[in-house]
Amino acid sequence: FSGYKRYTFRASVDVKATKYLKAGINIDGASDRRDGLFAGGTATSNPFYYSRQMGPIYPVYERNLTTGAIIKDANGNPVLDFGTTAQMGSRPYAANSNLVGTLALDKRQQKRLNGNFNPYVEVSFLKDFTFRTTLGLNYFAVDALTYQNNQYGDAANVQGRATVSSDYQFSLTANQILKWGKSFKKHNVSALAGHENYKYKSNSLSATKTGFAYPGQTALDNGTVVESPPSSSEDIATMESYFAGVNYSYDEKYLVSASLRTDGSSKFASHVRWGSFYSFGLGWRISQESFLKNVNWIDDMKIKLSYGESGNEEIYDEGGNKLFYQYKDYYYADGLGNFAPPSRLANPNLKWEKNVALNYGVEFTLFKRRLQGTIELYDRRSSDLIFGRPVDPSIGAGSSILENIGQIKNTGIEIQLGYNVVKRKNFDWRVDFNISSFKNTITKLPPGQREKGIISGTRKLMEGKSVYDFWLREFAGVSAATGKALYYKDILDNNGKPTGNRVLTDDITLASYYYVGGSAIPKFMGGITNSFRYKNFDLSFLFTYSYGGRFYDGNYSSIMHYGSAGTALHVDAKNRWQKPGDITNVPRLQNASGQEGASSRFLLDASYLNIKNITLSYSLPSNVAKKVHLNGAQFFVNIDNAYIFTAKKGSDPQQSFSGVTGASYPPFRTFTLGATIKL
Repeated sequence: FSGYKRYTFRASVDVKATKYLKAGINIDGASDRRDGLFAGGTATSNPFYYSRQMGPIYPVYERNLTTGAIIKDANGNPVLDFGTTAQMGSRPYAANSNLVGTLALDKRQQKRLNGNFNPYVEVSFLKDFTFRTTLGLNYFAVDALTYQNNQYGDAANVQGRATVSSDYQFSLTANQILKWGKSFKKHNVSALAGHENYKYKSNSLSATKTGFAYPGQTALDNGTVVESPPSSSEDIATMESYFAGVNYSYDEKYLVSASLRTDGSSKFASHVRWGSFYSFGLGWRISQESFLKNVNWIDDMKIKLSYGESGNEEIYDEGGNKLFYQYKDYYYADGLGNFAPPSRLANPNLKWEKNVALNYGVEFTLFKRRLQGTIELYDRRSSDLIFGRPVDPSIGAGSSILENIGQIKNTGIEIQLGYNVVKRKNFDWRVDFNISSFKNTITKLPPGQREKGIISGTRKLMEGKSVYDFWLREFAGVSAATGKALYYKDILDNNGKPTGNRVLTDDITLASYYYVGGSAIPKFMGGITNSFRYKNFDLSFLFTYSYGGRFYDGNYSSIMHYGSAGTALHVDAKNRWQKPGDITNVPRLQNASGQEGASSRFLLDASYLNIKNITLSYSLPSNVAKKVHLNGAQFFVNIDNAYIFTAKKGSDPQQSFSGVTGASYPPFRTFTLGATIKL
């Protein structure tokens, strides 16, 4: 059902032609073929969704309804049950499907080719100067086929479906950099100035047909119905950049750096095409000051401060597709000479998004180099964020316009520590620890959305709130009398505004939405590594963790329904309400209850502790390696994703930092045996 083959190539040549001239070239490439599965969405062709939703009472193989024995075909092979009337009866969920059979009949394949070609020339002159020019060429191609068979599953009703697509991308980067460096006495100065050109071009082609008479014939010529007419596109983007920077240090004690760059992007109109961004940094190696030189437990300590600006030119539509020409109106034509208006209005004033980061902290090495660490605080602000603002439909061209009208702030702290607990001739033990915490705040929204906010799925974007705050109906438990789910509902005044008082309702369509006190951002997160060495053996454990934060478990919600024939139920449904007086937080079961909907009931604790990696290795002693004519050898066994502890068994809060789950690949537990041989 799935497979992966990959071939890679890498070569590099460096030549020093003279004392002042050197040149080189780096070439690498990869070709791979991927045969895979759908790993997202709610189609029955997604095995992760299908296997979770299918009721466990339905067999994989057709059985004799009297004896229960598995029915076999003329060749003695067991017959798969596709849930049809002609077999054991039509299933109420996912009839005419069986993944064991359909995955073998379907085909999802990608063939990819990626190559890089990077030559350079470097000239040294006037003792302190170097000039280097580099050319970077990248080519990336993907040919993809998605075929759903004509007998069973999602495409059986259209006699099979095939989509063929091709995507080709080419980029060219050329830069020229002049560097200068000088050291005299306790002073060290270096500077650079450069120029860069970048060009990107992509071409894509796609078509879909249905009506395939013969199984396994996946070429589009075998289809009879054009479901999605052939479509193609070509996009081109260019950028030109100028940049400069300088670094200065005095006695390696006082450090200063500064840089400036200006970039011009073809994605913006000519009068707003260029963006300028600068940065600077300060460092003070305080451990070298006289007042700390006699502090024996401080080996090294540096205080640092940096401020930097950067720009973002990437523009996306609501579906996450890149946009290239939003400063112009583009009309779309079909093969009949008809023209469709733009899906959104052009904005010739659209410009760069701007990111500003202020970082300050300390680096240190203490206690005769047994403890190393950094503590860093940051304040990162993004302004002129590109939002789609709705426009009056009466304009007649597009329902929205992209504008630079958003601002977001992220503040936080990051701590990294490493400590050599034991350091002996035959035994070492080192602990590495990191922890971070941050806060996200929306500081500006478009004027038209400031009062009511922007609702998107389980979120509502509001000034003063976070992008990661959940906006849901608030679950209030289960009625002991009726077994129905209860929700909070605001009491409104004559102007339709909440009075601050609430009542309970068992009609989810009348329930009010709130910030339910949940955010996908954890209180803190990080990792811990314990590394041990005994003679030639090494053992390490990597733990990753997250504490606090919530995630909306749509997977759990889908199998905790109120009643849907043929669909699986979570074991928690055993705790459901069954008779008046029952006290529980699981509502009663009933078919077509009308109570389904997103609420805080499925907002779960996202805390976890993951045994991410365990590695045991043995290094061959050097004297033994020499006897077998080796420079060294190491043998190892490795386990990735060994085990995860979560607040809710079976849930995976790591799946998405946004706090929303999907029917996709779970993390694989991978066992690896290997050896590293040095000849």
